[in-house]
Amino acid sequence: MVLNAERTRDYRAALDSVTVIRGRGLTQGAEYYTDLIETSIHMMLGQHRAAERSLQGLIRFAREIESPDSEVLDYVWYLTYRVMADGDRAKALADYDEMMAGIDFSDTEKTSQVQGERAYMLAAAGQAERARSVMKEYTDAAAPHSLAFDYYAPALEGMIALNEERYDDAVASFERVIELFKVPRMYENELGLALLRAGRTDEAIARLESATKSPGFQALIYDNGNSTLAYRSLGEAYENAGNLDEAIAAYQSFVDRWANADAHLQPQVSEVRDRISELVARQSTDQ
Repeated sequence: MVLNAERTRDYRAALDSVTVIRGRGLTQGAEYYTDLIETSIHMMLGQHRAAERSLQGLIRFAREIESPDSEVLDYVWYLTYRVMADGDRAKALADYDEMMAGIDFSDTEKTSQVQGERAYMLAAAGQAERARSVMKEYTDAAAPHSLAFDYYAPALEGMIALNEERYDDAVASFERVIELFKVPRMYENELGLALLRAGRTDEAIARLESATKSPGFQALIYDNGNSTLAYRSLGEAYENAGNLDEAIAAYQSFVDRWANADAHLQPQVSEVRDRISELVARQSTDQ
């Protein structure tokens, strides 16, 4: 039922399916994946508070299996995509620091995945030097051959370059990431945005269209709102290309997705609604 909703883009129906699934009783592993899917869908709908409630199930699971690494990974993943959506870097950093202060890594080894996700979140929050310092902890300890296929280093540099408006560098880095990490929709919004800002409109449209499509289980659990943000960027790309009908449709998809988003995201929704009205008015004038 969840994947059918993913194919139809009816994510509110997907949440209803999750409720039905929970009512049937779940194993511990199934409960984990249900929480993972629910968290991602809430992020896609701009429902950050609900996403954090679902996230608590993931954190409980990590504590039950005594895995601080998993606890950090799940929470940092949420913070990364929250700050990409709401732009509140100060809150993201405060929540990150509070979470890290309560984690005891003494009995566990920090995995490359944990370090990579920590670094990426810090980069998304505008903390380039802190991000590189965290990544260095991993690269100093990792065997050289293991770094050859590691997508975290180019992901980190791509995000830093995007924030620093070095768009061609960001494009090259995110293209490398996607070459290594072949999960539908993952990192495609970031690459599409870098292409858009670099003035490579046609390429941006192709990548952002992909970021809003490619249904599947992996795409769903990794999305966390990426496809929603991609709709807004896609609207801008179409607008730059002079395709106003397509721009309006993409912007409307963003508005529809965040129709019931949290209050702190509603100003973004209003801004895009205003943009739609302006484009519709322009079409009327042109005709």
